Amino acid sequence: LLARTVERVERLEQIIGRALEVLRDIDEARRLKEKRRRRYISALIISDSRLPADPRVVQASIEDAVRRLGGEVLLADARPQLVYYDPVRGAIIVRTNHLALDAVIAALVTIKRIGGVRARVVPLRTAGTLSSARRALGILEKLPSRAG
Repeated sequence: LLARTVERVERLEQIIGRALEVLRDIDEARRLKEKRRRRYISALIISDSRLPADPRVVQASIEDAVRRLGGEVLLADARPQLVYYDPVRGAIIVRTNHLALDAVIAALVTIKRIGGVRARVVPLRTAGTLSSARRALGILEKLPSRAG
């Protein structure tokens, strides 16, 4: 009788252990499913010489910096996107999500060259909307729409 009781208790412990694993997996899935809120980083590029006119060069520099900081996993998770670039003023706005915001800011600070030109990126402000990020840079006109 005692042996059967011990077997049943051990079996119940196994079942409870598996149930706890399933609950942890469900919590992890909920956390991963959580909507990633957009964040915008307003920044200035400081450079001795003229900045490249092509925004793709700046985008590539941002992606390389994020990749160097956290590898392909961070790059895929953060998905940094250059949404505004003014080569004359050196103003940029980068979009990412709220979970990777600090990592992207840290990566921006590590940029030393943009398209072969010595340059540093100075983050000014983070914002939850594109319009408040524009205001941080002093951009009063609306940005062109991507639709169309």
